[in-house]
Amino acid sequence: MNKKKKKELDLLIKEGDQYNFSNNSKGGTDLGGGWIQYSNASKEFNSWVSKVEHFIRSNYSENSGPVKAFELVGYSTL
Repeated sequence: MNKKKKKELDLLIKEGDQYNFSNNSKGGTDLGGGWIQYSNASKEFNSWVSKVEHFIRSNYSENSGPVKAFELVGYSTL
């Protein structure tokens, strides 16, 4: 991997480190009145996921490990 791509990857990793369940979730009550915390991905997180997908698909072939791993995780689990 060349230096430019390595730097881009490092920036994506650094940006990704700031996202977690605490800052991508929302609290509320369930039907029984109990407190629940559920996923609520932020616009920033979704934007980051799109940048990661673009990086992967731009730098790896369709049958590569990184593409398959990204597809395995999929947006529905993010």
